[in-house]
Amino acid sequence: NVIESLKQRIKVYGIRYVFIISLLYFKLFFWSCFSKNIRKRSYSVSNFCTDNNIPYRKFKSASSSNFRNYLEHISPDILASVSAPQKFSKEILMIPDKGCINLHGSLLPKHRGLQPSFWALHNGDKNIGSTVHYMGENIDDGAVLEQGKIKIQKRMLIKKERVKIHKKTWFF
Repeated sequence: NVIESLKQRIKVYGIRYVFIISLLYFKLFFWSCFSKNIRKRSYSVSNFCTDNNIPYRKFKSASSSNFRNYLEHISPDILASVSAPQKFSKEILMIPDKGCINLHGSLLPKHRGLQPSFWALHNGDKNIGSTVHYMGENIDDGAVLEQGKIKIQKRMLIKKERVKIHKKTWFF
């Protein structure tokens, strides 16, 4: 339910944060309606896969039988996840031969879970960063492969800096 989700986000992050994020989403939505070049500015996983001829599928749930059956069918060497908002079951984690890796938006072990940039700012951290790590049975607890970080500065655009950090960390 959209209303309940909105109420929950306001309760956790506050009305100001939710309002600002909503404005950004609406801006991107309307911009994409009128701009043919929006894809060139997007750093989405689907666009990266399309640009590099990598098969891409989106599933509603990482624990669905459709997802598990698809993975078993393609038998991947590795499963790469970008800021996964869902927990992968042990069954899913065992399918790829070389394991599952995730790009997480914090300097693990700090700020495991959702909205790590928000929590870094909320807690007054001096740095933000990204971590590439193996996925384990618990959320964001696998062995760290690489980390990238930058110092938080006044008036910093976290979204813009996050893209830079993700690119640096993911392609280590």
